[in-house]
Amino acid sequence: MNIERTARELSPMIIAWRRDLHQIPEPGLFCPRTAAYIRGELDKMGIPWQTYENHSGITALIGKKEGTVIGLRADMDALPVREENQTEYASVNGNMHACGHDAHVAILLGAAKILKEHECELNGQVKLIFQPDEEELEGAKTMLADGVLENPKVDYMLALHVGGIAGAGGEKGTLFWKTGALFASSDNFRIVIQGKSGHASTPFLAINPISVAVQLIENLQGLVSREVTYNVPSVLTVTGITAGNGAYNIIPETAEVVGGVRTQDPEARQYLLKRMKEVMDACAAEFGVSAEIEFPNGCPPVINDAKVTEYLVNAARKILPEDRIEELKFSTMGGEDVSYFFTQVPGCYALLFNACPSDDGVQYPHHNGRFSIDDSVLYLGTAIFVQTVLDQIGSC
Repeated sequence: MNIERTARELSPMIIAWRRDLHQIPEPGLFCPRTAAYIRGELDKMGIPWQTYENHSGITALIGKKEGTVIGLRADMDALPVREENQTEYASVNGNMHACGHDAHVAILLGAAKILKEHECELNGQVKLIFQPDEEELEGAKTMLADGVLENPKVDYMLALHVGGIAGAGGEKGTLFWKTGALFASSDNFRIVIQGKSGHASTPFLAINPISVAVQLIENLQGLVSREVTYNVPSVLTVTGITAGNGAYNIIPETAEVVGGVRTQDPEARQYLLKRMKEVMDACAAEFGVSAEIEFPNGCPPVINDAKVTEYLVNAARKILPEDRIEELKFSTMGGEDVSYFFTQVPGCYALLFNACPSDDGVQYPHHNGRFSIDDSVLYLGTAIFVQTVLDQIGSC
Protein backbone atom coordinates (compact mmCIF):
# COMPACT_ATOMS: atom_id res chain seq x y z
CA MET A 1 0.00 0.00 0.00
CA ASN A 2 1.23 3.49 -0.88
CA ILE A 3 0.48 5.34 2.36
CA GLU A 4 1.21 8.81 0.97
CA ARG A 5 -1.24 8.30 -1.90
CA THR A 6 -3.89 6.79 0.38
CA ALA A 7 -3.64 9.74 2.77
CA ARG A 8 -3.64 12.24 -0.12
CA GLU A 9 -6.87 10.71 -1.42
CA LEU A 10 -8.33 11.25 2.05
CA SER A 11 -7.18 14.88 2.13
CA PRO A 12 -10.58 16.44 1.28
CA MET A 13 -12.14 14.65 4.25
CA ILE A 14 -9.26 15.68 6.56
CA ILE A 15 -9.72 19.30 5.47
CA ALA A 16 -13.49 19.04 6.03
CA TRP A 17 -12.98 17.65 9.54
CA ARG A 18 -10.55 20.43 10.37
CA ARG A 19 -12.88 23.18 9.11
CA ASP A 20 -15.90 21.72 10.89
CA LEU A 21 -13.93 21.67 14.14
CA HIS A 22 -12.61 25.17 13.50
CA GLN A 23 -16.17 26.49 13.73
CA ILE A 24 -16.86 25.01 17.18
CA PRO A 25 -13.75 25.87 19.25
CA GLU A 26 -13.89 25.15 22.98
CA PRO A 27 -11.18 25.84 25.59
CA GLY A 28 -10.49 23.92 28.76
CA LEU A 29 -11.06 20.43 30.09
CA PHE A 30 -14.64 20.24 28.87
CA CYS A 31 -15.17 20.52 25.11
CA PRO A 32 -18.60 18.87 24.67
CA ARG A 33 -19.32 19.82 21.05
CA THR A 34 -15.80 18.94 19.93
CA ALA A 35 -15.91 15.61 21.76
CA ALA A 36 -19.35 14.79 20.32
CA TYR A 37 -18.04 15.50 16.82
CA ILE A 38 -15.05 13.19 17.33
CA ARG A 39 -17.21 10.42 18.75
CA GLY A 40 -19.57 10.74 15.80
CA GLU A 41 -16.75 10.33 13.30
CA LEU A 42 -15.31 7.35 15.20
CA ASP A 43 -18.77 5.77 15.16
CA LYS A 44 -18.87 6.13 11.36
CA MET A 45 -15.53 4.31 11.19
CA GLY A 46 -16.70 1.52 13.47
CA ILE A 47 -14.09 2.36 16.11
CA PRO A 48 -15.16 1.83 19.75
CA TRP A 49 -14.30 4.68 22.10
CA GLN A 50 -14.20 5.49 25.80
CA THR A 51 -15.06 8.74 27.58
CA TYR A 52 -14.39 10.03 31.10
CA GLU A 53 -16.25 11.92 33.82
CA ASN A 54 -13.61 14.50 34.71
CA HIS A 55 -12.95 15.85 31.21
CA SER A 56 -13.95 15.56 27.57
CA GLY A 57 -11.01 13.37 26.59
CA ILE A 58 -11.59 10.32 24.42
CA THR A 59 -9.56 7.16 23.89
CA ALA A 60 -10.17 4.59 21.19
CA LEU A 61 -8.51 1.33 20.23
CA ILE A 62 -7.68 -0.13 16.82
CA GLY A 63 -6.30 -3.65 16.46
CA LYS A 64 -7.33 -7.01 17.83
CA LYS A 65 -4.02 -8.81 18.29
CA GLU A 66 -1.79 -8.64 21.34
CA GLY A 67 1.59 -7.03 20.84
CA THR A 68 3.12 -3.58 20.84
CA VAL A 69 0.67 -0.77 21.63
CA ILE A 70 1.38 2.58 19.97
CA GLY A 71 -0.31 5.71 21.30
CA LEU A 72 -1.28 8.50 18.88
CA ARG A 73 -2.23 11.74 20.63
CA ALA A 74 -4.00 14.88 19.45
CA ASP A 75 -4.99 17.84 21.61
CA MET A 76 -8.45 19.24 20.86
CA ASP A 77 -8.93 22.39 22.98
CA ALA A 78 -9.04 25.93 21.64
CA LEU A 79 -8.18 29.37 23.04
CA PRO A 80 -10.32 32.23 24.41
CA VAL A 81 -9.24 34.35 21.43
CA ARG A 82 -11.73 36.12 19.13
CA GLU A 83 -11.12 35.16 15.52
CA GLU A 84 -10.42 37.98 13.08
CA ASN A 85 -10.09 35.92 9.91
CA GLN A 86 -12.92 36.23 7.40
CA THR A 87 -13.00 32.67 6.09
CA GLU A 88 -16.29 30.88 5.51
CA TYR A 89 -15.43 28.49 8.35
CA ALA A 90 -14.32 31.13 10.87
CA SER A 91 -15.40 30.76 14.47
CA VAL A 92 -18.15 33.07 15.73
CA ASN A 93 -18.42 31.96 19.37
CA GLY A 94 -15.64 34.14 20.81
CA ASN A 95 -13.10 31.31 20.97
CA MET A 96 -10.64 30.22 18.29
CA HIS A 97 -8.44 27.36 17.21
CA ALA A 98 -5.52 29.78 17.12
CA CYS A 99 -2.92 27.05 17.70
CA GLY A 100 -3.89 24.36 15.22
CA HIS A 101 -5.49 21.82 17.53
CA ASP A 102 -8.39 21.45 15.09
CA ALA A 103 -5.81 20.27 12.55
CA HIS A 104 -4.28 17.84 15.06
CA VAL A 105 -7.67 16.19 15.58
CA ALA A 106 -8.31 16.01 11.83
CA ILE A 107 -4.88 14.42 11.25
CA LEU A 108 -5.58 11.80 13.92
CA LEU A 109 -9.06 11.07 12.56
CA GLY A 110 -7.44 10.50 9.17
CA ALA A 111 -4.94 8.09 10.69
CA ALA A 112 -7.77 6.34 12.53
CA LYS A 113 -9.74 5.81 9.33
CA ILE A 114 -6.82 4.34 7.38
CA LEU A 115 -5.65 2.15 10.25
CA LYS A 116 -9.15 0.85 10.90
CA GLU A 117 -9.45 -0.13 7.23
CA HIS A 118 -6.19 -2.10 7.61
CA GLU A 119 -6.83 -3.40 11.11
CA CYS A 120 -6.29 -7.00 10.08
CA GLU A 121 -2.67 -6.14 9.18
CA LEU A 122 -1.79 -4.95 12.68
CA ASN A 123 0.29 -7.24 14.89
CA GLY A 124 -0.45 -5.03 17.86
CA GLN A 125 -2.77 -2.18 18.69
CA VAL A 126 -3.07 1.58 18.27
CA LYS A 127 -4.55 3.69 21.04
CA LEU A 128 -5.99 7.01 19.90
CA ILE A 129 -5.87 9.73 22.55
CA PHE A 130 -7.93 12.89 21.98
CA GLN A 131 -6.90 15.23 24.79
CA PRO A 132 -8.53 18.44 26.07
CA ASP A 133 -6.90 21.38 27.85
CA GLU A 134 -3.36 21.37 26.55
CA GLU A 135 -3.32 25.17 26.69
CA GLU A 136 -3.72 25.30 30.47
CA LEU A 137 -1.45 22.24 30.86
CA GLU A 138 -4.11 20.25 32.72
CA GLY A 139 -5.37 17.79 30.13
CA ALA A 140 -2.56 15.26 29.90
CA LYS A 141 -2.06 14.80 33.63
CA THR A 142 -5.83 14.58 34.13
CA MET A 143 -6.06 11.84 31.50
CA LEU A 144 -3.07 10.08 33.04
CA ALA A 145 -4.89 10.03 36.37
CA ASP A 146 -7.69 8.18 34.56
CA GLY A 147 -5.25 5.52 33.38
CA VAL A 148 -5.44 6.24 29.65
CA LEU A 149 -2.02 4.65 29.07
CA GLU A 150 -3.22 1.35 30.59
CA ASN A 151 -5.55 -1.48 29.51
CA PRO A 152 -3.80 -2.06 27.19
CA LYS A 153 -0.55 -0.49 28.31
CA VAL A 154 0.92 1.92 25.76
CA ASP A 155 4.53 1.11 24.82
CA TYR A 156 5.36 4.42 23.17
CA MET A 157 3.64 7.51 21.76
CA LEU A 158 3.64 9.82 18.76
CA ALA A 159 2.33 13.37 18.50
CA LEU A 160 2.88 16.40 16.29
CA HIS A 161 2.14 20.11 16.02
CA VAL A 162 1.22 22.11 12.92
CA GLY A 163 1.88 25.75 12.09
CA GLY A 164 5.14 27.60 12.45
CA ILE A 165 6.03 26.71 16.01
CA ALA A 166 9.64 26.87 17.22
CA GLY A 167 10.48 29.30 14.46
CA ALA A 168 10.49 26.43 11.99
CA GLY A 169 9.81 27.54 8.43
CA GLY A 170 10.46 26.63 4.83
CA GLU A 171 8.34 24.76 2.34
CA LYS A 172 4.81 23.83 3.34
CA GLY A 173 4.65 20.24 4.51
CA THR A 174 8.18 20.14 5.91
CA LEU A 175 8.65 17.88 8.93
CA PHE A 176 10.95 19.12 11.69
CA TRP A 177 12.28 16.73 14.31
CA LYS A 178 14.76 16.61 17.16
CA THR A 179 15.93 14.03 19.68
CA GLY A 180 16.23 15.02 23.33
CA ALA A 181 14.64 18.23 24.59
CA LEU A 182 12.20 19.78 22.11
CA PHE A 183 10.04 21.92 24.40
CA ALA A 184 10.88 23.41 27.77
CA SER A 185 9.11 22.82 31.04
CA SER A 186 6.50 25.47 31.79
CA ASP A 187 5.61 26.49 35.35
CA ASN A 188 3.63 29.52 36.41
CA PHE A 189 4.19 31.02 39.85
CA ARG A 190 2.31 33.32 42.18
CA ILE A 191 3.90 34.87 45.26
CA VAL A 192 1.85 36.75 47.87
CA ILE A 193 3.78 38.95 50.31
CA GLN A 194 2.02 39.88 53.56
CA GLY A 195 3.35 43.22 54.80
CA LYS A 196 1.96 45.77 57.25
CA SER A 197 -0.15 48.64 55.96
CA GLY A 198 0.17 52.20 57.19
CA HIS A 199 0.39 55.86 56.26
CA ALA A 200 2.85 56.85 53.56
CA SER A 201 4.23 59.59 55.83
CA THR A 202 5.34 57.04 58.45
CA PRO A 203 6.87 54.12 56.58
CA PHE A 204 8.82 53.15 59.71
CA LEU A 205 5.53 52.16 61.34
CA ALA A 206 4.63 49.87 58.42
CA ILE A 207 6.32 47.21 56.33
CA ASN A 208 5.90 48.03 52.67
CA PRO A 209 5.34 44.77 50.71
CA ILE A 210 6.21 46.61 47.50
CA SER A 211 9.76 47.13 48.72
CA VAL A 212 9.94 43.43 49.58
CA ALA A 213 8.60 42.52 46.13
CA VAL A 214 11.21 44.68 44.40
CA GLN A 215 14.05 43.02 46.30
CA LEU A 216 12.57 39.57 45.76
CA ILE A 217 12.24 40.12 42.02
CA GLU A 218 15.87 41.21 41.82
CA ASN A 219 16.98 38.10 43.70
CA LEU A 220 14.84 35.77 41.60
CA GLN A 221 16.23 37.20 38.38
CA GLY A 222 19.68 36.09 39.46
CA LEU A 223 18.81 32.42 39.77
CA VAL A 224 19.15 31.60 36.08
CA SER A 225 22.22 33.75 35.44
CA ARG A 226 24.11 32.69 38.58
CA GLU A 227 22.96 29.20 39.48
CA VAL A 228 21.94 27.35 36.30
CA THR A 229 24.71 26.16 34.01
CA TYR A 230 24.97 28.15 30.79
CA ASN A 231 24.42 25.10 28.55
CA VAL A 232 20.92 24.42 29.95
CA PRO A 233 18.49 26.93 28.36
CA SER A 234 16.37 28.42 31.16
CA VAL A 235 14.31 31.55 31.72
CA LEU A 236 12.58 33.04 34.76
CA THR A 237 10.29 35.93 33.92
CA VAL A 238 8.25 38.14 36.25
CA THR A 239 5.18 39.25 34.32
CA GLY A 240 3.19 41.17 36.92
CA ILE A 241 3.15 42.86 40.29
CA THR A 242 -0.05 43.97 41.99
CA ALA A 243 -0.29 46.07 45.16
CA GLY A 244 -2.36 48.88 46.63
CA ASN A 245 -5.60 50.49 45.51
CA GLY A 246 -4.19 53.53 43.74
CA ALA A 247 -4.14 55.77 46.81
CA TYR A 248 -1.06 58.00 47.14
CA ASN A 249 -0.88 57.95 50.92
CA ILE A 250 -1.55 54.32 51.86
CA ILE A 251 1.09 51.65 52.18
CA PRO A 252 -0.70 48.44 51.14
CA GLU A 253 -1.02 45.31 53.21
CA THR A 254 -0.04 42.85 50.48
CA ALA A 255 1.76 42.60 47.18
CA GLU A 256 1.46 39.85 44.59
CA VAL A 257 4.13 38.82 42.10
CA VAL A 258 3.38 36.50 39.17
CA GLY A 259 5.42 35.04 36.34
CA GLY A 260 6.78 31.89 34.79
CA VAL A 261 9.88 29.71 34.78
CA ARG A 262 11.01 27.45 31.96
CA THR A 263 13.92 25.10 31.35
CA GLN A 264 14.79 22.23 29.04
CA ASP A 265 16.27 20.05 31.75
CA PRO A 266 14.14 18.12 34.31
CA GLU A 267 16.76 18.44 37.06
CA ALA A 268 17.16 22.18 36.44
CA ARG A 269 13.39 22.51 36.67
CA GLN A 270 13.25 20.91 40.12
CA TYR A 271 16.26 22.95 41.25
CA LEU A 272 14.73 26.26 40.16
CA LEU A 273 11.35 25.56 41.76
CA LYS A 274 13.08 24.63 45.00
CA ARG A 275 15.42 27.64 44.96
CA MET A 276 12.60 30.08 44.22
CA LYS A 277 10.94 29.17 47.50
CA GLU A 278 14.24 29.36 49.37
CA VAL A 279 14.98 32.82 47.95
CA MET A 280 11.47 33.97 48.80
CA ASP A 281 11.74 32.70 52.39
CA ALA A 282 15.11 34.39 52.87
CA CYS A 283 13.83 37.69 51.51
CA ALA A 284 10.72 37.55 53.69
CA ALA A 285 12.82 36.83 56.77
CA GLU A 286 15.10 39.78 56.00
CA PHE A 287 12.16 42.20 55.93
CA GLY A 288 10.17 40.54 58.70
CA VAL A 289 7.17 39.60 56.60
CA SER A 290 5.47 36.38 55.56
CA ALA A 291 5.25 35.16 51.99
CA GLU A 292 3.73 32.21 50.19
CA ILE A 293 4.48 30.81 46.74
CA GLU A 294 2.33 28.54 44.61
CA PHE A 295 2.80 26.95 41.21
CA PRO A 296 -0.78 26.73 39.92
CA ASN A 297 0.00 24.70 36.81
CA GLY A 298 2.95 23.48 34.83
CA CYS A 299 4.49 20.63 32.92
CA PRO A 300 7.89 18.97 32.48
CA PRO A 301 10.01 19.48 29.35
CA VAL A 302 9.20 17.44 26.26
CA ILE A 303 12.05 14.97 25.83
CA ASN A 304 11.98 12.99 22.58
CA ASP A 305 13.19 9.41 22.83
CA ALA A 306 15.95 8.62 20.32
CA LYS A 307 14.56 5.24 19.23
CA VAL A 308 10.95 6.41 18.82
CA THR A 309 12.16 9.49 16.94
CA GLU A 310 14.10 7.19 14.63
CA TYR A 311 10.91 5.22 13.96
CA LEU A 312 9.03 8.37 12.96
CA VAL A 313 11.83 9.92 10.87
CA ASN A 314 12.42 6.67 8.96
CA ALA A 315 8.70 6.50 8.23
CA ALA A 316 8.66 10.14 7.13
CA ARG A 317 11.36 9.34 4.55
CA LYS A 318 8.82 7.08 2.83
CA ILE A 319 6.34 9.97 2.68
CA LEU A 320 8.44 13.09 2.06
CA PRO A 321 11.52 13.94 0.01
CA GLU A 322 14.69 14.23 2.08
CA ASP A 323 14.87 18.01 1.69
CA ARG A 324 11.53 18.32 3.52
CA ILE A 325 12.70 16.41 6.59
CA GLU A 326 14.85 18.66 8.74
CA GLU A 327 16.49 18.20 12.11
CA LEU A 328 15.99 21.22 14.38
CA LYS A 329 19.23 22.73 15.59
CA PHE A 330 17.62 24.38 18.62
CA SER A 331 14.85 23.57 21.05
CA THR A 332 12.06 25.98 21.92
CA MET A 333 11.18 27.52 25.27
CA GLY A 334 7.51 26.87 24.59
CA GLY A 335 5.72 24.25 26.68
CA GLU A 336 3.54 21.25 25.77
CA ASP A 337 1.84 18.98 28.26
CA VAL A 338 2.36 15.87 26.13
CA SER A 339 5.48 15.82 28.32
CA TYR A 340 3.39 14.22 31.08
CA PHE A 341 2.76 11.24 28.80
CA PHE A 342 6.43 11.13 27.83
CA THR A 343 7.47 10.83 31.47
CA GLN A 344 5.55 7.54 31.56
CA VAL A 345 6.36 6.09 28.14
CA PRO A 346 8.95 7.02 25.50
CA GLY A 347 7.66 9.25 22.75
CA CYS A 348 8.37 11.47 19.78
CA TYR A 349 6.84 14.89 19.14
CA ALA A 350 7.42 16.38 15.69
CA LEU A 351 6.50 19.63 13.91
CA LEU A 352 4.71 19.86 10.55
CA PHE A 353 5.22 23.30 9.04
CA ASN A 354 2.15 24.76 7.35
CA ALA A 355 1.82 28.34 8.60
CA CYS A 356 0.50 30.71 5.94
CA PRO A 357 -0.64 34.34 5.57
CA SER A 358 -4.07 35.37 6.77
CA ASP A 359 -6.62 36.93 4.43
CA ASP A 360 -4.89 40.29 4.87
CA GLY A 361 -1.66 38.90 3.41
CA VAL A 362 0.28 38.88 6.70
CA GLN A 363 1.50 35.72 8.44
CA TYR A 364 0.64 35.80 12.14
CA PRO A 365 2.01 33.74 15.04
CA HIS A 366 0.22 31.12 17.09
CA HIS A 367 -2.37 32.42 19.59
CA ASN A 368 -3.16 35.43 17.38
CA GLY A 369 -6.71 36.13 16.19
CA ARG A 370 -5.47 35.97 12.60
CA PHE A 371 -3.38 32.78 12.92
CA SER A 372 -3.79 30.72 9.75
CA ILE A 373 -2.59 27.38 8.41
CA ASP A 374 -2.53 25.70 5.03
CA ASP A 375 -4.71 22.65 5.59
CA SER A 376 -3.93 21.18 2.17
CA VAL A 377 -0.84 19.45 3.64
CA LEU A 378 -2.46 17.99 6.76
CA TYR A 379 -2.71 14.61 5.05
CA LEU A 380 1.06 14.36 5.37
CA GLY A 381 0.71 14.23 9.15
CA THR A 382 -1.82 11.45 8.76
CA ALA A 383 0.49 9.58 6.37
CA ILE A 384 3.48 9.85 8.71
CA PHE A 385 1.46 8.52 11.65
CA VAL A 386 0.11 5.62 9.62
CA GLN A 387 3.47 4.79 8.04
CA THR A 388 5.17 4.73 11.44
CA VAL A 389 2.53 2.40 12.85
CA LEU A 390 2.64 0.01 9.89
CA ASP A 391 6.44 -0.03 9.85
CA GLN A 392 6.45 -1.13 13.48
CA ILE A 393 3.41 -3.40 13.84
CA GLY A 394 2.15 -3.97 10.30
CA SER A 395 2.21 -7.47 8.87
CA CYS A 396 3.31 -6.40 5.39
